[in-house]
Amino acid sequence: MRGVGMRLLARQQVPIMLSLVADARHVIGVDLAHDRFTGAVVDLRGRIIHSEEQPVPPRDSDAAVAAVYALLDKLVRAARTPIMGIGIGTPGWSTRSAAWS
Repeated sequence: MRGVGMRLLARQQVPIMLSLVADARHVIGVDLAHDRFTGAVVDLRGRIIHSEEQPVPPRDSDAAVAAVYALLDKLVRAARTPIMGIGIGTPGWSTRSAAWS
């Protein structure tokens, strides 16, 4: 956020108008689909700064994890500002107990 102006009111607190600085931080989104892993770096207004895609390794969980790390490494290097967060979407149902088992 950035202050862009003030409005003066008699004997009251002075509100400050704010504006979102879209490129102040970036967010990474990753989609772990069945046939490919895709990811994007976006600014705070949702504009895509950079995107990457790679195929899913065939039936090898260690290779799949390595592919996710490689994708994230590329996306982190593409970010021009600090990363505010990373979101990952996976196919199918997930529950809290399944995630932590």
